[in-house]
Amino acid sequence: SYLQSAGTLSEIAAVHRGIEWRSDQAAAVRNNAQPGFVPGIHASGAMRMFATTGAPVWLDARPERLLYKAIDLPWSEPKILANAARVSRGPWALAAAIDRTGIVASQQLFGIWRKPGAPSLQALAALLNSPLGAAFISSHSPPDRIRVSAVRAVPIPHSFPVGLDDLVDRYCKSAQSPSGLFTSGSEAGLQSLLDEIDGLVMQAFDLPPKLERAVLAYFHGAQRPTIQPWQSWPAGTLALVSTRSSKAHLSAARAGGSWISDTFRPLPKEEAILLREALDDVESR
Repeated sequence: SYLQSAGTLSEIAAVHRGIEWRSDQAAAVRNNAQPGFVPGIHASGAMRMFATTGAPVWLDARPERLLYKAIDLPWSEPKILANAARVSRGPWALAAAIDRTGIVASQQLFGIWRKPGAPSLQALAALLNSPLGAAFISSHSPPDRIRVSAVRAVPIPHSFPVGLDDLVDRYCKSAQSPSGLFTSGSEAGLQSLLDEIDGLVMQAFDLPPKLERAVLAYFHGAQRPTIQPWQSWPAGTLALVSTRSSKAHLSAARAGGSWISDTFRPLPKEEAILLREALDDVESR
């Protein structure tokens, strides 16, 4: 309800399901190149947040075998791939990754293309992988799949934060390491980068502290489809507020004297208490 007046992803991106076949999907996939087949991703389980796993397969693209005309979509252009079958029955149902290699997706996935003048692919991927994007998609989809209408209806912020593209690029580059070869240091680095990405997206929506707290609580204890092991935020805290930007606000408050009272005086008492708890959490770190 709070974001009802916000724009939606459909205003800045086109979302379509991948190619479908007239007969059994299993017969449309090969591990090696064959005439009439194109490189692609078939299984939704290959998707991770900001990354894909496994090598591409070969998908049957022969016109007589195809249902509908999804093969005519601009697959060769940079895009986002995301799973159409849920990767989990829990709240982290979708994982989105940027593809610049021109591969084709099966009906188990979505292809997402930015519209002219839209924010970057990095920003769109950060939105879809964010707690708010994930909560919206999960709560507007059935237990076994993700509705294309839910993805198209994901709320978008008024503007995306500066620095988001760089953080996403750094995360994607760091996540290139083969699964299982992460060191404790690299895992911590990826966790920190993802926390910053999440924090910037959430900050762009500027939710009241009570609502942000509810969004984070929705994911407590759930497994996130990241390329590296991921630790959930502490229960009962506004962990995503504790980003570099919030620490900068805290420093400004100390230097500016009346900044806190001037800024937060209009807040209702309950929200002021929640915000004070969040700032105390930043102070303790």
